[in-house]
Amino acid sequence: MNLSEVQEKLVQMIVSNSYVIHQQEVDKLAIEYGLFKNQLIDSINEKCSLHLDGEALIEEDDENYTIEKSYFKEIAL
Repeated sequence: MNLSEVQEKLVQMIVSNSYVIHQQEVDKLAIEYGLFKNQLIDSINEKCSLHLDGEALIEEDDENYTIEKSYFKEIAL
């Protein structure tokens, strides 16, 4: 799927945490790589939207970000 190192790392962090991650964790990771969390999330969603018929891979839910399992399976193939 051609994700960057930080994009792939974030997706793996979310998946390994039962498909959910607190926004603070995303913020920490983004800062490590000199990015803003929204910039990181948006860049992943842009790359994945073509494979998901325009849908976002990562959704914001209160103070967390989530990945729908079926969407992850689609991009993991």
